[in-house]
Amino acid sequence: MSADMKILVLTEALALDRTSEGICSSKFVLALRRMRHDVVCLSSEPQFSTRSGRFFVPWLPDIPIFYAYQYAIQKLTLSENTSRNALRIKQKYHAAWAYVTGWNPDEWNQIKSWNYAINLLIDQEKPDLVFVRGAGQGFFPHMAMTKIHKKVPWIANYHDPFPLSHYPEPYRRVRRLLSWRQEVQNEKILSEASRISFPSQRLLNWMLQGKLQKYRFKATVIPHLAMDLPSSEDSENVPEELILNPDHFNLVHTGTLLGPRQPWALFQAFQKIIEIDPEFSHKAHIYLIGKVNSHHKTDMRWQNILSMPQVKIFEGRLSYHQSLTLAKTSSALILLEAASVESPFFPAKLADYLWTGKPIIALSPVLSTTADLLGKNYLLLANPDDVDDIKAKIYQLWLAWKQGDISKFNPLSSTVKLLTEAAVAIDINNLLNSLPNL
Repeated sequence: MSADMKILVLTEALALDRTSEGICSSKFVLALRRMRHDVVCLSSEPQFSTRSGRFFVPWLPDIPIFYAYQYAIQKLTLSENTSRNALRIKQKYHAAWAYVTGWNPDEWNQIKSWNYAINLLIDQEKPDLVFVRGAGQGFFPHMAMTKIHKKVPWIANYHDPFPLSHYPEPYRRVRRLLSWRQEVQNEKILSEASRISFPSQRLLNWMLQGKLQKYRFKATVIPHLAMDLPSSEDSENVPEELILNPDHFNLVHTGTLLGPRQPWALFQAFQKIIEIDPEFSHKAHIYLIGKVNSHHKTDMRWQNILSMPQVKIFEGRLSYHQSLTLAKTSSALILLEAASVESPFFPAKLADYLWTGKPIIALSPVLSTTADLLGKNYLLLANPDDVDDIKAKIYQLWLAWKQGDISKFNPLSSTVKLLTEAAVAIDINNLLNSLPNL
């Protein structure tokens, strides 16, 4: 069934410079197209809100896209002149509705809009298959597909755990009735999808355990892709202040620094090395590129970080391709995850980091997708809250850099190969060949 299929991809994110899922979805649909499938996208990407009808974007030049909410059903909204009292009433009403049903009225309206748009596109494009992707906790296209009564197979992709009650600590959030309603919807997705895909075996195992283990027979792994996306030469130039000195030891972290991702142990370790090695103090730098959670900024420890001349923080707008350019000129890259017993997440930036071929300071739990990929004996793997271990790993890297021997810390080429287009194409073909013939 896999040869030259017409595939309708539903995705909430597709832009490169807003969310990591937009990057992952873009790579995925481009890979499908290069596999010679006829691909059409339906997306609720906010950057496409002014588009109507069939359109194209520069990084996916040969793939037609439709904006899902151009078919939007009218929402329950209030005018700009709405009083504060009326606004509070609306907020309480939405909160109560979400608690009882799992989502608030505006969110249910978005799901209805997805349902309407999907029906139209299936009738118009007549796909052989629908592949469904979300973003964050947005599983609206998945939920909409459970209400589509057409004879077309569909694959539900889980980029992260869903819902929040299935997250590991410290991300997990449970609210009795609300969480129960969301879990019911999750099982409906798992039950009705023709197949289910996950970016890692660890996430598959995490999601399909207990009473949900019965759905493993139709689950498979489609990793995040390590590959280039089309760009213009100008889009890769970084701001002058981010042009790295090749004579310095430059450690780069790209992406949002979320609340659960605590940077304190990293900077304590960095400070300890500064105190014992004057040359490190002069030549070593950490670049944090991306938004920083507001709770971090209100922590007194953040002020200490800001006072360090070796630390450069850039929260300005940087494109995906600029971030990649910066990563490629670094000495090594920093991957920071939340300290937890287990992390089933596959950080999208890990695929990009591996693509650069640079050493990765992986501050991740031992039980994590990152450790699974890099190997539990990877020389730069450390728990995110272990100051002494992080210090030891960075110092080893620093000494190797001074000796011109830093390449021994590079991830194994066999690891990178697992995420290449060629390897993932085999995984995709295996999945497509397993689909029922309808």
